[in-house]
Amino acid sequence: MGRYIEAVLRFRAWVIIGCGLITLLSFGIISNGVLASSMLKLFFGQSTEYQRYIELSERFGATDSLFIAFEEPELFTPKSLDRLERIAARVEKVPQIRRVASAISAERIRSVDDDLVIEKYGAVARAHPEQAAELRAELAGDPDLGSLLLSKDGRTTAFLLELTNDTNRPVESIPGLLEEVLAAFFDEGYTREQLHLAGLGPETAEATKVALATIVQIFPFTLSMLVLVVFVLFRRVWPVLVTMGVAFVSISWTVAFAVLLDRQINLLIAAVPAVMVTVAFSDIIHLCSTYLLELEGGKDKTEAIIKTGREVGLACVWTSVTTFFGFLSLVFIPTPVFQQLGLVLAFGVAVALLLALTLVPIFLYYLPQPTGLERETRRSGRFVLWVCEVSQVIALRFPRATVAAFVGLTVWAVLGILQIEVETSFTERLEADNPIRKSQRLIRERFAGTNNVDIYVELDETRSFEDPAFIAALLALEKELETLPQIDRVISPANLVSRVEQALGVSADERTRESVAQTLLLFEVSGGQGLDVLLAPDRKTLRMTMRLRIAGLVETGLVGRRARELTESRLGTGATVTPTGITYLFGNWIEFIVDGQRRGLIFALMMTTLLMIMALRSLRVGILSMIPNVFPLLILGGYVGWFWGTVDSDTILVAMIAIGIAVDDTIHFLTRLRIESLGTDDPKEALRRTFHFTGSALVQTSVILCLGFLPFSLSAYFSTRILGTLLPMTLVFALLADLLLLPALLALGVIRFRPGPGRSQVATPVASG
Repeated sequence: MGRYIEAVLRFRAWVIIGCGLITLLSFGIISNGVLASSMLKLFFGQSTEYQRYIELSERFGATDSLFIAFEEPELFTPKSLDRLERIAARVEKVPQIRRVASAISAERIRSVDDDLVIEKYGAVARAHPEQAAELRAELAGDPDLGSLLLSKDGRTTAFLLELTNDTNRPVESIPGLLEEVLAAFFDEGYTREQLHLAGLGPETAEATKVALATIVQIFPFTLSMLVLVVFVLFRRVWPVLVTMGVAFVSISWTVAFAVLLDRQINLLIAAVPAVMVTVAFSDIIHLCSTYLLELEGGKDKTEAIIKTGREVGLACVWTSVTTFFGFLSLVFIPTPVFQQLGLVLAFGVAVALLLALTLVPIFLYYLPQPTGLERETRRSGRFVLWVCEVSQVIALRFPRATVAAFVGLTVWAVLGILQIEVETSFTERLEADNPIRKSQRLIRERFAGTNNVDIYVELDETRSFEDPAFIAALLALEKELETLPQIDRVISPANLVSRVEQALGVSADERTRESVAQTLLLFEVSGGQGLDVLLAPDRKTLRMTMRLRIAGLVETGLVGRRARELTESRLGTGATVTPTGITYLFGNWIEFIVDGQRRGLIFALMMTTLLMIMALRSLRVGILSMIPNVFPLLILGGYVGWFWGTVDSDTILVAMIAIGIAVDDTIHFLTRLRIESLGTDDPKEALRRTFHFTGSALVQTSVILCLGFLPFSLSAYFSTRILGTLLPMTLVFALLADLLLLPALLALGVIRFRPGPGRSQVATPVASG
C-alpha cells in the first residue's frame, strides 16, 4: 500500500488529469439520465406470474384500478345525473383509462311481464326522477354493487376507473394522469378535499412524490450536517475540503455508472447520492485523523502521508471490501430495483475507496502542513477522547461485567426477534395525516375496500361452464370463500347466472345446460354488459373476483393461495386455477423479497466473516471478531420485534446495509491492534495504544455516519425514514460493541495478538477459550 501511495504522489499530475477527464465524462453520461421508473417493471421484471397476469388482464380487464369516492347525497337527481354524466364522458376520453364504472352506469336486473329488463340506474333515474331516493336505497342494498359504487348509507358514491395495461408506465406519469382525471371533477364544482383516491396508482405516486421530495430536501441538509461535523471535529477547513472533494467525485462516477446500467433513474437510485456522501466520508476521516497523529508524532508531511496510507490504507481496503459485499448482497433480492441498487452502491463503495486512497494523499501533499496540532487536538477531540477513555476504563477494569451485560442484551434481542411478523402496506408507509392514507381509511369505513384478488379457472374439454353441477359448485365455493374473515364479497359468472335466474323466477332445480346457455344469451341481447370481464367467449375460462377487507400485501398473498386451494378442492379435476392481481402478486413477491433479503444477509455475514479471517489470518479469531458485528443486528431485530411486532419488509434492508458499514470499525480496531502488538508484550498496553490511534477515529466516523443518516428521519415516507432512525441506532450499538465488548473480549484473552517470529510487521493472532 505504501508503494501505491508513493506512485500516486510521483505521478500526481497525471492522476489529477485522469480523474478530471473521467469526472467530465461522468457528467456527460448523467445528462442522458431521466427520472422515471415503472413500479411493476422494477419489481416483477420478467416474472412468469406477472407475464401471466398481463395476458389474462388483456383478455378480461386489469385489477389495476383507480377508485375515486366523493360525497353525493342527492345521487340520481337530475342535477346530479347531469354532473356525473359529464364527468364520466370526459374521463372515458383519457387515453390511459380502459373502462369507467359508476353508480349511474350500474346495471339494474329485473323482470317485467316475464321479460328480462336490464337498465342502467342512471337511465332509470333520468326517466323517473321521483324515484331517486328509492333507487339509492336499492343500489346500496345490492349484494354485488352495494359497498362498491355506493356507500352503505347511500351518501357517498364512487367512480371505478380501470387503467390500460402498460408495463412501462412510469410512476412519475401517474400524477399527470390523476390531474387529467380530477380536472373533470374540478370543473363540475368538486374540490380536492371532497375527492378521496385509492388504488395502487395513487398510492405509489404519493409514496414516490413524498420520498423524492424528502431526498431532494435531505441531500443538501445531509451535506451541510457532514460539513459542520467534520469542521467541529477537526477545527480546520482543509479536512472539509478534502472530504467534500473526494465525495463529490465519487458520487459523480457512481451516478454515471447507474445511468449506464439504466438511463431511467428510479426512486432508490435517486437516493444514492445521499447515501454515498455519508459512506464516502468514513475512510477519508480515518486517513485524515491518522495523518494528523503522525504529524503530531514528529514526522514530516510526505513521510506522514505515506505511513498513513501504509498503516490505515490496508484497513480501509478491508473495510471497503466488507461494505462492498454488504451492499452487493442486495442482488440476492429477486427484484430488479433492489438488484440494481446493490450493484450501484457496491460500485460506489469501490470508487470511494479508490478515490480516497488516490486523491486524499494528493490533497494532503498540496495543502500546507497543519500547525499547532497538539493544542488543536485537545480542543477539537476533548469529548471524543473522553468517550474513548471511559470505554477503555470500563472494558479493561470490568471485562466480565461488560461481557455479561452484552449477553443479557443479546438474550433480550433474540426474544424480540421471535415475535417479528412481516407485513407490508404501501399506504401504511405514509404518515397518518397523509391525504391518500386518510382517504383509504374513509373508503374502508364506507365501502367494501379496493383490494381485489382474481381467481381464473380454465376448464379442459371434459368440463363445461354451462353444466348445472359446475354452476352449483361455483356458487357453493363463493359462499365458502365469503366465510373467510378477509373476504367481503365474491363475484363470478355463476353469480351473474343466479341473479338473472332469480329475476326471471327460475329456481336452481330447473337449471339445465341449455337454460344456462340461454340465460347468458338473454343477458347479452337484453343489453347486459360486463359478461366479457367474467367469462371468455368460448366459455372455457372464467374469472372470480374477491373483494377483500384487508390492505396488507402479505396477507393478501396468503388469502389468494388459500382461495386457490379451496377452488382446486371444490371444483375437482379438469379445472386449472390461477390466482392473480397486482396486490396478490406484490404479496407473493414480498415473501420472495424477504427470502432474498435473508439470503443476502447470510451472504453478507459469510463474506464478512471470510474477510475478517483473511485480514486477521486466523480462522478462530476471524469468527470471534464477528461477535461485535452481529450484536447490533440482533439489537435491531429485537427492537422492532418488541416495539413494532408487525415489521415492514423494507426494515431488513437496514440490516443488510448496516452489516457492511458496522464492520468497518472492528477492522480498523483489530488491524491497529496487530500493529501495536509488535511493540509490546503487554496486551493491555497494546489496547491502550490502539485506543489512542484508532479510538478517536472510530467515534468520529460513527458520529459522522449517524449524523449523516439522521436527516432521513425527517422523511414522511417510512422506508426512507428508517434510514435515519434504525440505521443510526444500529451504528451506535455497533460502536458500543467495538469500544466495550471487543476490548473486554481481548482483555479476557478470548482474542489476543502476539508478535510473529522475528517481531515482523504482522502480529500473529491467537484465540483462547
